[in-house]
Amino acid sequence: MSGHDNEFSSVKAIAAGAREFIKKPFSPTEFGTRFEKMMGDYEISLEVEAKQNERLFNVQRKSLEEVNELKKEVENLSGRLGSGYPRFRP
Repeated sequence: MSGHDNEFSSVKAIAAGAREFIKKPFSPTEFGTRFEKMMGDYEISLEVEAKQNERLFNVQRKSLEEVNELKKEVENLSGRLGSGYPRFRP
């Protein structure tokens, strides 16, 4: 909220990170509407962040599972080499 009714104040506030800017005088209805919108936007941003975190977790988990599978394959191949398989010679 601002007591100043000029373009500079709103531009400066938005540039500083404000999501809404309401000039005085305002009605309780206008304030309530903007507040509800702001809270709805905030809830959506939390949902987006949660989905991004979930996706990142799933990617990391899948990557870890793939690394563990590769480790098992390497251990298996190493075991096979150590168990007397003939080596190929050119």
